[in-house]
Amino acid sequence: ISTNQIIDNFDAVSVCIGSEVPRDLEVKGRNLKGIHFAMDFLSQQNDMVSGKTISKDILISAKGKKVLVIGGGDTAMEEATYLTKFASEVVVIHRRDTFRASKVMVDRVMKNSKVRVIWDVVMKDIEGTKESGVKSVILENQKTKKRFNEDCDGVFLAIGHKPNTDLFKDQLETNENGYLLTNSGTKTNIDGVFACGDVQDHIYRQAITAAGT
Repeated sequence: ISTNQIIDNFDAVSVCIGSEVPRDLEVKGRNLKGIHFAMDFLSQQNDMVSGKTISKDILISAKGKKVLVIGGGDTAMEEATYLTKFASEVVVIHRRDTFRASKVMVDRVMKNSKVRVIWDVVMKDIEGTKESGVKSVILENQKTKKRFNEDCDGVFLAIGHKPNTDLFKDQLETNENGYLLTNSGTKTNIDGVFACGDVQDHIYRQAITAAGT
């Protein structure tokens, strides 16, 4: 292993450096006001337990307004559920016809009268102005390829995380999303190098998973 400060030799290395960076969407209008990462909002929910408040920008995007949540996992479900406390309507945008989130999280969302789901669509563009922020998005049906507008006042992105694997580029094998590929449990394509937790597990992504593997 080589860094700026130390060079050493080991018989085995276990890679457990996680996937902390939320995935973004490269679409027109991405930098307009009113667009947020779901994890930023969820982290502020935890801060509220300690007496802190949610940022003004997020409240402006959500309070009494119609917002979209992009995603289909547990983070998207948690985001959608919590946003119903502020927003007048929450629309979940998902590219498939089923969620990959846990059943309990999905049931909670589907039973909430403030939540509506648009299936089989992807967000192609975000429309609005620099002054007023997001006003609508352009969605494309995955099956028919037809596009249509969906009005909204805010967009919350919950489309997963980018694993911290860039430093292993061209050394360790990864899948198309950058997660390290393993076999027989945690073995990578290089003898003596193992991968555990978030860096190779794109489903559970939990600390206890890393410990268990």
